[in-house]
Amino acid sequence: RDERRETREREREREVKMAAHPGTVKDWSNVLSGLLDPTHVKEAEAIAVRALKESGESCLVLMDVVVSSEVDSHRQMAAVLFRQAITNHWDDWGEAVHNKLSENVLALLVHSKPTPSSMPVWLAVASLAGRIFALGLGADRHDIVVFLRKTFSEEMPSHFILFALRIVSSVAEEGYELVASSDEVFNCMLSAIQVSLSSTHAEVVVSAMECVSIFCVCAETQQQCNSLSSIIPRILEIIGGAASEGVEDVVRTGLQTLQALVQHEYPLLGDRLSNVIASTLQIANNKELDDDFRQASLGIVESCALYKPKQLLATNLVPGILVVLFGMAAADPEEEEVLLGSMSNFKFSMQMLDVLANSLPTRHVFDSAMMFIGKFRSSSSSNERRVALSALAIIAEGCYSRMYDIISDCTMFLVECLNQPDKKLIDAACCAVNQFSKHLQPTFGEQGATVLPALLPLIEHADQETRCHALTAIEYFLVKTEEPMTQYVEHLLHKLFELLAVCRNGGDALTQAAAICCISAVVLAGGDDIAPFAAKILETMSGYLDQKENLLLRARGMECIGMTVIAAGGDYLGNHAGDIIKLALEGLTLAGPSGALSLGRESEDKAFVELRELTWGFFSNLAQGMRADLVSYLPYNMPPLLNAIQSETVEKSEGLNLFDTDAERMGGARVHDSCVDEKTAAIEAVSSFARYIGNDFAKFVAPCLNVVQDEIMNFHPAVKKAVVKCFEELLLAMYAVHFPKGSEKVWAHGEPGGELPDFLNDVIDAIVPAWTTVMEIDSNGSVVVAACLALKTALGAIGPRLLVGNQENLARLYNIVETLVRKEAFCQKVSEDLGEEDDRFDHLEIFDAAIECVTGCAKILGLNFSGKFLAGLMPTLVKYCQPSQTTTFRTVAVGCVGEVLLHVPQVVSSRDAEALYSIIAACLQVDDVTSGSPLEKENMVNNAAYTIGVVCEIFADALSPMYDSTFNVINTLRGNEACRDNALGSLGRMVRACLNGRASTTSLDDAALMLITSLPLGSDKEPYTTIIPVCLRLLEKQPALAKSQGQRLALAFVDALYTHDQLQSEATAIDPAEWELPSNILSMCVSTIHTLHKTDSDGFNKAISTLDEEVRSFVQKL
Repeated sequence: RDERRETREREREREVKMAAHPGTVKDWSNVLSGLLDPTHVKEAEAIAVRALKESGESCLVLMDVVVSSEVDSHRQMAAVLFRQAITNHWDDWGEAVHNKLSENVLALLVHSKPTPSSMPVWLAVASLAGRIFALGLGADRHDIVVFLRKTFSEEMPSHFILFALRIVSSVAEEGYELVASSDEVFNCMLSAIQVSLSSTHAEVVVSAMECVSIFCVCAETQQQCNSLSSIIPRILEIIGGAASEGVEDVVRTGLQTLQALVQHEYPLLGDRLSNVIASTLQIANNKELDDDFRQASLGIVESCALYKPKQLLATNLVPGILVVLFGMAAADPEEEEVLLGSMSNFKFSMQMLDVLANSLPTRHVFDSAMMFIGKFRSSSSSNERRVALSALAIIAEGCYSRMYDIISDCTMFLVECLNQPDKKLIDAACCAVNQFSKHLQPTFGEQGATVLPALLPLIEHADQETRCHALTAIEYFLVKTEEPMTQYVEHLLHKLFELLAVCRNGGDALTQAAAICCISAVVLAGGDDIAPFAAKILETMSGYLDQKENLLLRARGMECIGMTVIAAGGDYLGNHAGDIIKLALEGLTLAGPSGALSLGRESEDKAFVELRELTWGFFSNLAQGMRADLVSYLPYNMPPLLNAIQSETVEKSEGLNLFDTDAERMGGARVHDSCVDEKTAAIEAVSSFARYIGNDFAKFVAPCLNVVQDEIMNFHPAVKKAVVKCFEELLLAMYAVHFPKGSEKVWAHGEPGGELPDFLNDVIDAIVPAWTTVMEIDSNGSVVVAACLALKTALGAIGPRLLVGNQENLARLYNIVETLVRKEAFCQKVSEDLGEEDDRFDHLEIFDAAIECVTGCAKILGLNFSGKFLAGLMPTLVKYCQPSQTTTFRTVAVGCVGEVLLHVPQVVSSRDAEALYSIIAACLQVDDVTSGSPLEKENMVNNAAYTIGVVCEIFADALSPMYDSTFNVINTLRGNEACRDNALGSLGRMVRACLNGRASTTSLDDAALMLITSLPLGSDKEPYTTIIPVCLRLLEKQPALAKSQGQRLALAFVDALYTHDQLQSEATAIDPAEWELPSNILSMCVSTIHTLHKTDSDGFNKAISTLDEEVRSFVQKL
């Protein structure tokens, strides 16, 4: 009893001491003791956090503990605690405290000598000192220089040099911009590293190389980069010596250092890169070395591909790299258990191939890869065949343009592997189906009759993993294909319902989840054909909605019902709508609050997050299907929806994370990537509500905008993309409420139109700068693409007032778009590096999105607001049309030139007409094009066929001598249906120029006859805006055409009027029609149709009888 009483008294004494505000060294010592005592750590943390937050004087006292305490654990803990306090409260302490701290730290470092036994304490002190020194640089206190000169002025023991290097690393990491701004500081720190690299102690050399990896970001000027490059020979020497002696740790660190140097904006390695990569290939090819070491040696290849692709290509070592990668993959049967945290050689090699295929121009990877694929495909080794198939799946993304030519052959190989008994081969084939479905459309979608019958038997495979892979492959194929899937719907649903019943009885939840996803895909692919099966789907999926044990199945069932609502229509749920929505909201309570995770159980975390995520996806689908009928449920789902958007995607600890370096470095934050999906889905739900519900959603727009706009700077690209799109939908929803009759009532081409309401201008002033900021500074290309397209769409709906009301917004947009078109933006560093050889799809997407902004400016802002900008940009656009560029970029550019000239012809002088004509005409000579797939070449000819007509009409006076040859070229074009339509549009433009007397040709009658006899148009109807007025002129000039070509003309006029009527009926205020015929042309068309009917009623009726019933009814109404 006495002992227990004494213990309680000591605890009370400690509590009293810790409760006091720590104002002395003794006070802080008690708090630090409490932090080290598990029974008092929470109380001690609370006292420490409060004291450091409230008073800079307390910090000075804590610094005294670091300097003078005789207890090593207290000094170490005080240093770590102090470092965190600096992160949160430095600005609050004032200059006097800053100076005092800097002086104390400098004095401590200069006069103290750490010993090997006390190194843990001194490394903590070093990190603290680095942070204080880095912050002091901003006040021009170069204490780091004083310390380093003192340290390296005399020979120091190795452990003290390690201590100094930790300080250098910390300063470089914390204050790299400040270091770069001072040559004195930069050179002093670099000198310390150079001295350390010359050490005879391996530990010092390794630490120095690690320091280089961090310090290299400080090199910004040419002189600094040159100075940094001077240490590279020494690093190479160290790596070579360590490799010959078999010291793997030193070699690994050296290679990682070179990897960091490669990622620097400046080509620091220069001509040495070839030798470096050759050496790493030797290491990777040495089968006697550990696999993880062989893999690590290729890290520099990965960095080169991602950051310096042009330099990598200059080494001519890409074929050699592929030799090593395929060799490593083929030699690894991946049968043995791989250590936790390691990766098999097979997976590593395929991952590296993916990096190369997606980073380098196609021709440098495809041919060499196909050589190995062909060899391994015919091998008797199952593993080598798996390597071949996996490699095909990977290059389907990066080398897609060349894959189209061999897709049939690849499909045969894929199906052959699906029919093999080898599980790994089957799984690889399923993965290949996913990749081909995603990246090789529409061509792979045409292989359904071959692929689906091979996959279907596998959904009953004995192995659960193989069943799920097969189901996922079917799902991907159905979701991604553009081909109609009507003939497969009934059979697929029958098989999937059977599988669900079997798995439900057997308790196989994973196969059930995959099967439900597959049913959702069938629903999506089946469209209107799904109606007969809708009741069965609702009945089956409703059985999962009350699941409380397996939330994953509940989530997937709910998703499937949402998909069916889209396909079957808003009335699909009928009287069940309220009950199903109630179950969906109840599911959120089962999954816990947004952002919450379970206590470390990964499977539960996935189910919780997926249920919350798919709940918002479910409501997105309901909005699309039910539209205004969903309004009555909004008061119930909007509060949790907004909470989900505001949820944290990082977990912030209230504690000090004293023993967690990673969390401490992030200010006590841990990223929960899984929660990102929920936040993204919630934002996308807001977008769907704004788009589909209509005016009834207007009262929710303001609160949604207030919540969503806080996420525009979220760290995750998926969230930012969702926010960018949500801005668009919210803005257009507000616009549609106040201008329901359509945008054409508010503005016209090149004219600003009437004033917008103040509140709408306020929203525009918030959203447009957010879009342009993303376009300017975001490093993720997909986010930039989303911002460009959102701005283009909003501009098309709202018109010039979106931009001209704020000249600062307009000027900034022009500057950013020009930077993107020139491939000089922050997100285009690699694209700029590849130059004319660039054919990467993700780079093309950025360029194409920027071009969409250019054409939008031309079409909507016109000469008054965008003439100067477009004139300055035109030489760059024309440059991209030239044969030296890759086919994909030529395609986009040549189409843009036509669009810009059509709306703002003044941007090109007539004296440049012939040169421009020659460049555009060269795009029609597909036989002279060596790069690109047949489809890419076809697309380029398609766009050039459009632009050549625009150029010939605008500059008819100057280009009249070229008309005869141009007619011949157009007549010989053999492209797809869209290409033919564009060619006819160009023919119409040139005939119109001749009819107007601006050009003359002996081929006019032949050209006119060729135009009429080629009608009606195919898939692209927009050329009717040119062709119909020309045909009316020709009929007026040559009445005999009504008899000789009456049927052709009748079909063309009916097709044009019917399409125009359809577009107008579907147009809304925020989604105007793509094109329209002027009212006078419409009336002339109707009159001419009557005339053609009277002239030859039998021929007219015969022609009309070939049309669809819906079109015939339209003709009767006329």
